[in-house]
Amino acid sequence: MEHAGDSAKLNDVGGGENENLEVVFRVPQKHGMDANGRMNGGPKISYWQKAKIFYTAPVTKFITHSTAYIVFLLMYSWMVLNITSKNEIHWMEVLVVVLATSYAVEEIRQVGKATLSLIE
Repeated sequence: MEHAGDSAKLNDVGGGENENLEVVFRVPQKHGMDANGRMNGGPKISYWQKAKIFYTAPVTKFITHSTAYIVFLLMYSWMVLNITSKNEIHWMEVLVVVLATSYAVEEIRQVGKATLSLIE
């Protein structure tokens, strides 16, 4: 199916055999959702799928991780500077230890995954 502007006819460039040479320009389709929430004209996707697409995007992952790490550093700094109780465990201490442990486990998982990919 041709639309206006999709093709152009060239005049005779060099010889008599290539008169009316037709060149077709293909315009790539846009990727993503249209105004009705459809992916490339397909079926309408649910809010759950939209959220999944949003939160699995690399930019969103980066911003979320960076924000969470900055919050962790602020909590750790506040804990070191302000909590002086020697006999009681403050809830902030528990949260910071849990976050630090989860960051350490994630780093170990990434190193193990990279090592396994090198072995295979």
